[in-house]
Amino acid sequence: MAVEIDKAYTACGRGATWDGLVELERRAYDAAKAAKPDAIVYFSANAEDRYKQSLTGFDSGLYGALANLKRDRFGLSTYPSGVKRPDGRGAMPNDLPSDYFTRVRKMNPAEAPVVIAETGWNSRDLKVGPGGACVVVADSNEVVQDDYLWVLLQSAETQGIELVTWWSHRDLLPEAVMESCYPLAPPPTFSGCANDSWCLGVNIYRRIAPTNPAFGDVVFKGFGSMGLFDREGRSKAGASRWRATTARSVSP
Repeated sequence: MAVEIDKAYTACGRGATWDGLVELERRAYDAAKAAKPDAIVYFSANAEDRYKQSLTGFDSGLYGALANLKRDRFGLSTYPSGVKRPDGRGAMPNDLPSDYFTRVRKMNPAEAPVVIAETGWNSRDLKVGPGGACVVVADSNEVVQDDYLWVLLQSAETQGIELVTWWSHRDLLPEAVMESCYPLAPPPTFSGCANDSWCLGVNIYRRIAPTNPAFGDVVFKGFGSMGLFDREGRSKAGASRWRATTARSVSP
């Protein structure tokens, strides 16, 4: 019913705006149940915000803000590649604690069962920033993506997670775009892009935060190589694991 509804609380805080959104969600839940009583109805919330952008944290206050929302499951939206390890390096799949996907229920046993409403891991480095200021904010490759998929599916099977939703079938962006750091090209002419449409797209997104172009790059490219197939349809290692998993028979 609501994608990452907790982001509204993070942005607006407790008050009339949040209370109104909670009431809207509750009415939507009731309407869905009235139309189809056996439907499984839920919202999603972001795991990394709830974990304070750490591998082991938990924000009880942020979790508590969701108390009055109606749900049959707790939908988790999770993209752990952006989380930092204690040494400041980016987390790798094998760094994820065993409770990473179910911590909300471990900390709150009365919570509804957890489902993975959306998740993914890029198969290319996430490079951001213009020209000489280009940096890699999240290292990855196809093997790392497959490692995450293995951890994810193993956790789902051993911890009783009923649903796992991967972000994208194919990559949203070509490999060359993920690997490029485009020059700054201010509007209205964007002349620095020399008619490169991907450069133009990146620079339009940089207008989200003009003083921090890297932020716009993250928004534009952050989900770019999460497909289990590349943009041309070539399968990655993760595609074989996904297919093998979904081909298995289902048992209670």
